[in-house]
Amino acid sequence: MRVDVVAVSREQIDEALAQAKAVLPAEIFERISTVVRAYSTLVQVVENKATTIGRLRRMLFGPSSEKSRKVLTLQGSGQAEKNSNGQAQAGGKAKASGPPPPGHGRNGQDAYRGAKTECVAHHKLNAGDCCPGCRKGKVYEQRG
Repeated sequence: MRVDVVAVSREQIDEALAQAKAVLPAEIFERISTVVRAYSTLVQVVENKATTIGRLRRMLFGPSSEKSRKVLTLQGSGQAEKNSNGQAQAGGKAKASGPPPPGHGRNGQDAYRGAKTECVAHHKLNAGDCCPGCRKGKVYEQRG
């Protein structure tokens, strides 16, 4: 989909709105004025190279306050059920009071009892050298 860009200055927009205010009923003028000013602000934000897509989405649609997991579960069951504390709970399942769920599935260093730990020095960097990325910081020795 191709959108034509219209080059209009802020002064031209204000002038057009002033002319429209004289002709249109106040209620309709307010709606049009709001849309035009929102468009103008949106164009300015998009022209700013530092604006991210996430920030733009939050500006247009507001912050996301619900988790889709809860919304989808509530839609599927038709209603939220309450647990013993009187709080709404999605899907009607009670929380188990057992051990916490496992983490990311990787084994820590403790899982390999017979393994030998070896430190391997970097072939170019030593503790105290300048940071190769920014040249402002310094390299520190890592714990083995």
